[in-house]
Amino acid sequence: MTIGVSQGDQYQPLIEGPLQAFGLHSGRVVLRPGESGEVHSTEKYEELLVVIAGQGKVSFADNSNLPMSPAEFVYIPPYTTHHTSNVGSERLVYIYVVAPTDLPPPPK
Repeated sequence: MTIGVSQGDQYQPLIEGPLQAFGLHSGRVVLRPGESGEVHSTEKYEELLVVIAGQGKVSFADNSNLPMSPAEFVYIPPYTTHHTSNVGSERLVYIYVVAPTDLPPPPK
């Protein structure tokens, strides 16, 4: 399967649901300078962020951060609360890929 990636500023789903994949989900996200995504948990999924353009960061619940730059990817393990932010002067464009795992929730 080949999927075209938009050049616009809107969110674009790339792979969704059981008709396209066995659990893998993917999409294209664009954040304008100063914008942030919603805080969320990966729950039982692992997530990979592949940066296409711009400069950003991933912020975690423990207040740590990882930079996001073109030609890099960020891995986010299951059950990790996080959000992305555009810290640059141009739009941040990245593709996320999310896949389910069989890992149980961590002990509290």
